[in-house]
Amino acid sequence: MRTRLRSKISLLFMTFGLLLAVPAVALADNIQDNITDNVASSLQLTAGDANSDKTAEIKIIGNNAMMDPDSGCNFDTATESLTLSFNTPTGVTATALDGATATPGQMKFTACGVDQTVKFSASSSAVAGNYTVTANIVNNATDGTFFNQVSIPITVNAPADTTPPEISYVLDPASPDGNNGWYKSDVSLTWTVVENESPDSLVTTGCEDQNITADQDETTYSCSATSDGGSAGPVDVPIKRDATPPTNIQFSGGGLSDGASYDFGDVPAGPTSCSADDATSGFASCDVDGYSDTVGDQEVTATATDNAGNSATNTLSYSVVGWTLKGFYPPVDMGIHNTMKGGQTVALKFEVFKTLSGAELTDTSVIKTFTQKVNCTTSGGVDAVEDYATGNTTLRYDTTSGQFIFNWKSPKSPGTCYRVTMTTQDGSSISADFTLK
Repeated sequence: MRTRLRSKISLLFMTFGLLLAVPAVALADNIQDNITDNVASSLQLTAGDANSDKTAEIKIIGNNAMMDPDSGCNFDTATESLTLSFNTPTGVTATALDGATATPGQMKFTACGVDQTVKFSASSSAVAGNYTVTANIVNNATDGTFFNQVSIPITVNAPADTTPPEISYVLDPASPDGNNGWYKSDVSLTWTVVENESPDSLVTTGCEDQNITADQDETTYSCSATSDGGSAGPVDVPIKRDATPPTNIQFSGGGLSDGASYDFGDVPAGPTSCSADDATSGFASCDVDGYSDTVGDQEVTATATDNAGNSATNTLSYSVVGWTLKGFYPPVDMGIHNTMKGGQTVALKFEVFKTLSGAELTDTSVIKTFTQKVNCTTSGGVDAVEDYATGNTTLRYDTTSGQFIFNWKSPKSPGTCYRVTMTTQDGSSISADFTLK
């Protein structure tokens, strides 16, 4: 066995940029790779791409006479060996090379000058960056020493992006809350653009979030995006908003005046239609209801709707005044019970006037009904009917007296009280009480 003892030697290996100080030890053989020796660049790997796997050749080089007078290889016998192990890669620009492997993980050498191949791979989880892998001696079964100069640079590249960005959006409300695609409330539009594979290459156009709080005609908001994986969009979102009800609602047709009063029977026809203005979505329809010619306070309502579904109303108010009834005249006394023999006939005399115009009504058609019912309350006193009509004549208007006359024949039921009520077509009425004997 040969021993290579030397005094302290300072050796400069320019190929690897290393300065080695070897204090009084045997001169080492060299461990050499074909990457740092022959290629001035790193092994280029792509994360998750097996086609990018790279190999390096490792061998032992015996020292030469210039460096070691006792030149030769440290492997003296066939049983001597040297085992190398590849360390977990350490990053130059990253802290670790996740998912990167060296295959095989160890190499056993028994001779100098024999190449052995190691393959480097980067898994899909590997972080892009620049790294260095070294081969460490884990077993030296020789009587010589070896200089570990293997330092393999590796660059891991991100996978090629073949997928364009994804564009999505959220509307709130999710769909129009009005008619015909119109929104009647505030609308928010939120864009989301996703590019997981090459986020640094993402460029968006448009894609600004929107908060629409004012009425507007249909407006299209657009988002498009490009990356190393391609282009997406444009994605267009049309939004139209009208939250304002129609204005200037007008009645058409009829003869009613707002706030007016009319005698029953003289009420003009009601409006037949209506119209309105709408600045954004436009006027759609208008409906009129509520018209009545009956006695009392009345109101006609116009309901206008725009194309978005907003609605507003306008009203027209008026009053219908009932007729003025006068009577019953004598021989009937009002406010007390009139006494008469059962079965006798009494003349009920009265007049009917329009309240506002004062015009007298003389046609018997203005009389709606005469009714009688039992009513024996006599709190108002009792008085005898002093004059009786003859026969049971029908209702008539007597032009001589200027009165309506209805001859009421009382029932033949002594001891019974009756209330006779005359009602006109407008709903007005007068009543008289009778006690039969």
